[in-house]
Amino acid sequence: MRNKEIVGSVYATLAAVFMLGMPAVRAADISYTTNITSGVFDGGSLFTVGNTTNGITVTVSGGAITAASARIGPNAANVSNTVVVTGSGAWTNTNTLVIGYSGAFSGLLVSNGGTVNVTGGGNSGVLGNFASSSNNWALIT
Repeated sequence: MRNKEIVGSVYATLAAVFMLGMPAVRAADISYTTNITSGVFDGGSLFTVGNTTNGITVTVSGGAITAASARIGPNAANVSNTVVVTGSGAWTNTNTLVIGYSGAFSGLLVSNGGTVNVTGGGNSGVLGNFASSSNNWALIT
């Protein structure tokens, strides 16, 4: 498994553009253990953690993630993915946040002053979306 650190005022280039007979939609997937220590990671319209991989941990400890919607554990075949938001780290979605969209054993840990916000749009947070998404968790401490 590779480790990657995103630093500075960057917009990650992990984005893909899809044309589906409508305007382009930008989506980003993190499929390796990642530490965001400063700057802003732009998750685009749909930010996913572990879309093709198991056991991914994203730690936001000084920077920020922004996205329209986000899914931790988006697929039934990919499990045990986690996002940790701690210290001065922040995560803001303008639509929805789903922990365990289809995948199981995924979670969100917010600790030591980290912040997670879902604003505007659908204003929803979901823990376990489908029958395949069992044993997901969220802990705020």
